[in-house]
Amino acid sequence: MYKNILYYYFFVLLSFLPISFLIGPAISLSNILLFDISFLILIIFKKELRCLNTTSIKLLFFLYIYFIFNTFNSLDHNLSFYRNFGFIRLIIFFIGINYFFHSRKFQNVFFFGF
Repeated sequence: MYKNILYYYFFVLLSFLPISFLIGPAISLSNILLFDISFLILIIFKKELRCLNTTSIKLLFFLYIYFIFNTFNSLDHNLSFYRNFGFIRLIIFFIGINYFFHSRKFQNVFFFGF
């Protein structure tokens, strides 16, 4: 029962995402951040880090490290640091999407929910 409620919670967050893109950037950013924070809490609570062992995730982390090192070569360090630091939310969002779409129960909730 608890897992179904959890899947429906993330289903609602992902269903609201296209509408939030139309409403405005602040709403979509807050929706993605809410998804990211909820996903990180879920991963820490369940102690399930199997989703971090794929090659695509490792490549994204290397790309993120490249962005951080690229900060040191820029003219305005403060501006580029904040811009590059913001990419971590998209990486976590991608990990969360992969995590849930590889779950059979979430696929059933997502595809039969529409």
